Amino acid sequence: MKSFIFYILITLFLGCSTNLEVPAGHAECPVCKANNDLACLYVKKDSESHQHKFEDKTVFFCSKECKDQHLKEISNLKNKQH
Repeated sequence: MKSFIFYILITLFLGCSTNLEVPAGHAECPVCKANNDLACLYVKKDSESHQHKFEDKTVFFCSKECKDQHLKEISNLKNKQH
């Protein structure tokens, strides 16, 4: 039993310390990342992807809903600054 618990703890420790890199040709959906939605975190960078130019960067989204949510949050932040 002790070895089983040790194995579980080591597995959790190694799993949590692993730094996942964004696959080549992909980007992270900032909305999914903020919501810890790992199912659609990585988005393929292509002309069919939902994207938006923001602060001289192209931001990619996994869906129209995520893009719309991002644009709404940007609008809310701009309105609060005025």
